[in-house]
Amino acid sequence: MISIRLYSDKDKNSVYSVYKDCEDFLSLGPVSIASMKMVEEDLLGSRENNGTFCVIEYDNKIVGIIDYIPFGYEGNPENAFLSLIMIAKDYRSKGIGDIAVAEVEKIITENKTIKMIFSGVQTNNERAISFWIKHGYKIIRACLKNSTRMSF
Repeated sequence: MISIRLYSDKDKNSVYSVYKDCEDFLSLGPVSIASMKMVEEDLLGSRENNGTFCVIEYDNKIVGIIDYIPFGYEGNPENAFLSLIMIAKDYRSKGIGDIAVAEVEKIITENKTIKMIFSGVQTNNERAISFWIKHGYKIIRACLKNSTRMSF
């Protein structure tokens, strides 16, 4: 059974383990080695941007994380943003990411003012681009070096 719940401080070591297990994903970006500092910076960044940092559990084990801004992305109350999803290697291609994204989209769209959900994807992450396109997202522009903006 898959569930998503808010992160709590007791999850820190398990979340760090997910980050370590996702260094193949991290290697596509500017910092390829996971650290507890990276986890802490992501948590802080989520809080500072009014994000919702969640853990993804499979059979009561933390196997992934998903972070999103439910409204007000880029100062627009009609915009939401799925900022990060990571699934541990052994749990990929099992539909966990599909379920997690669908659940977060459902939560976000309960707010009827939301008109657009964005996600940022690195241009060198073809697997992620395919994942988002499969979920109905469209590439709307390349925005930062090595990054693609997608919307739903």
